[in-house]
Amino acid sequence: MKRLLLSLIFLASCQQQETLHLRKKVIKEIYPAIVEVVVPKLEDEKIQYQRPLPWDLLDFKERNDKYHSVGTAFFISDKSLISAAHVFAPDTTSFHDNFFIRDQQGQVHAVDKIERFSAYRDVIQFNLKSYPQNVVTLELEEKVEIGDMVYAVGNAQGEGISTRGGQVSTFTPEHVEGKWNFIRFSSPTSPGNSGGPLVNSKGRVVGIVVMKNGSENLNYALPVQEIKNAPLNEAVFYERQLRVQDGMQVVAKDWKAKSKLPASFKELNLFATDHKNRFFKDLIAEFGETYKELLFPYSPRFSDALRYQRLFPRVSLVQKDQALQNWHLKEVELTKIFASPDNILFKGAEDIFNLTLILKNEPNKSTLDLFNDPRRMANRMAQAIGARRSMADQQIPIVDYGEPDKVEMWRDALGRPWKSATWNILHNSTVIVGHFTPTPEGVYSFFDQRMYSNHSSGYMHFVKGNIRELNLGYTGSIGEWVEFMKLPKDLLPTVLHPLALDFKKSGKGYRGNLSFANGSIKGLFFPNEKQSQMSALINYDPTNPLSQKLQGFELLTHKIREDGQTIFYTYPTSSLAPDWAKERWYQLQNREAHYDGKVHQINGRLVVKFPLATSDQGGWWMSCFSLATQSKSSLLKSCKSLKKRTKIQN
Repeated sequence: MKRLLLSLIFLASCQQQETLHLRKKVIKEIYPAIVEVVVPKLEDEKIQYQRPLPWDLLDFKERNDKYHSVGTAFFISDKSLISAAHVFAPDTTSFHDNFFIRDQQGQVHAVDKIERFSAYRDVIQFNLKSYPQNVVTLELEEKVEIGDMVYAVGNAQGEGISTRGGQVSTFTPEHVEGKWNFIRFSSPTSPGNSGGPLVNSKGRVVGIVVMKNGSENLNYALPVQEIKNAPLNEAVFYERQLRVQDGMQVVAKDWKAKSKLPASFKELNLFATDHKNRFFKDLIAEFGETYKELLFPYSPRFSDALRYQRLFPRVSLVQKDQALQNWHLKEVELTKIFASPDNILFKGAEDIFNLTLILKNEPNKSTLDLFNDPRRMANRMAQAIGARRSMADQQIPIVDYGEPDKVEMWRDALGRPWKSATWNILHNSTVIVGHFTPTPEGVYSFFDQRMYSNHSSGYMHFVKGNIRELNLGYTGSIGEWVEFMKLPKDLLPTVLHPLALDFKKSGKGYRGNLSFANGSIKGLFFPNEKQSQMSALINYDPTNPLSQKLQGFELLTHKIREDGQTIFYTYPTSSLAPDWAKERWYQLQNREAHYDGKVHQINGRLVVKFPLATSDQGGWWMSCFSLATQSKSSLLKSCKSLKKRTKIQN
């Protein structure tokens, strides 16, 4: 009796163990119907590296396979296959015009026409331009219950078709309207399983694997009965709650579009990416209109804050809190880098783009030379940040990105000229975009690197809107300024159009006159051109924040010692201004503290400040400063002399 009981337990154990694994006979029957979805590997022929790429160190399959495996599909008839819609993702930009399937014999066949597509249900049906010699199809089974053993069959991790078992755990309503239920199952899945069949113990398809749960092994499949609910005559595009957001202000809408079928992948891709791009453009416009009175640049709080902001010689960024109550300009910190004798630059990072650089002019090269050479700018960026490609546990430096794939000239809402250049990085499906605008010392350069699949979704609309929040000053030596102002007018920012320089070489320096919209300064002398520096201090105009105002100059006769003068405009403060700003305005009006026309010692420097042209509505001031080693009388004398040579209209 005891022996019989042990035998029954052993038999039950064997039967239970068999249910965890799909029978070998069934596997042999269904595997020929299940195929990989692949795309050709692309290589960047124009990118040059410091040394040869170590292809020989890659694993055999990675080294020799000409295709990337992106998912799984299976035959439901002699001519039609099923997969998950997101495996093909025709609503995203791609370097691939077509997809292919690879059968069990390793033969590759091109996808021809899309017959059914629903992003809402995540299902796609398609046919081929050629077919395997003996097509095997899978049967569909609508009946599936909690507790059924099911098996995820697919191209897990791109390593070929494999089978893993589990159980149906529950049915979960689809996430948007709950019109049907996902199958939730415990069979393990990996990237590459998407689009593969979820089969029962007989090898019949009960669902399509569409989604993995990131936190635990309880995954999603689309029930087969939902395939027929996706129409055959039109592609249904859908993405939930695309959004535009600034602070706590949000506009979010579902993106929906329909297109006729059958169609090629390329036709669908062109339709969908163009439609989504236009959708984002309209969404951004709606967002701006909805919150116009709260957001940059129209917020009264922002306009008020402009009246007491510090002025920066290079890059600053509009900052605000989540409630949009406190606004300020934050200087982007820049670090000077000597990447090589011919590649000196300033590097910083900020919130709008991945990377901020000021590429300084190279020896015997002008700003225009550099601005007209996007390839050179990208390669200097690569050298400065140590751009590289990872392969076989090695980091291979990139030395040349080649010519850009696209170049676009445009002007932003603040009247600044831009050149945007795009480099397609084929081997990792990314794109590098650089946005460039001239400055006396070189070129302001802002770089992004992003997945190419997301690149068309309103990217340039966001750039052209958000770039307004970058406030640019203009800095350089007097010699650089003289060359800069010779640029064609369409390459100069509108705010500098009234500026005129009349300087001539004088020994190692420059001597001449400066004029601008509000006045002029005559008899300026910079004794050493290499040590001199002039900065045009730019700010948003409080009366019209979508335009900029030249709010002052910083003139340094010796930039390392910071000897020189600043001419600046100040605005009266409002009741919303912080106390320190109100106190400064009171001191300016009443010629108190540092604004009394006397020499003061401040932070190791001698400083004297004079009014130039002032009223209750604001005014122009002059500040002269030097190292404390200079005598007070000589600083006061030179500053009074400069004041006499300065004419300002308030």
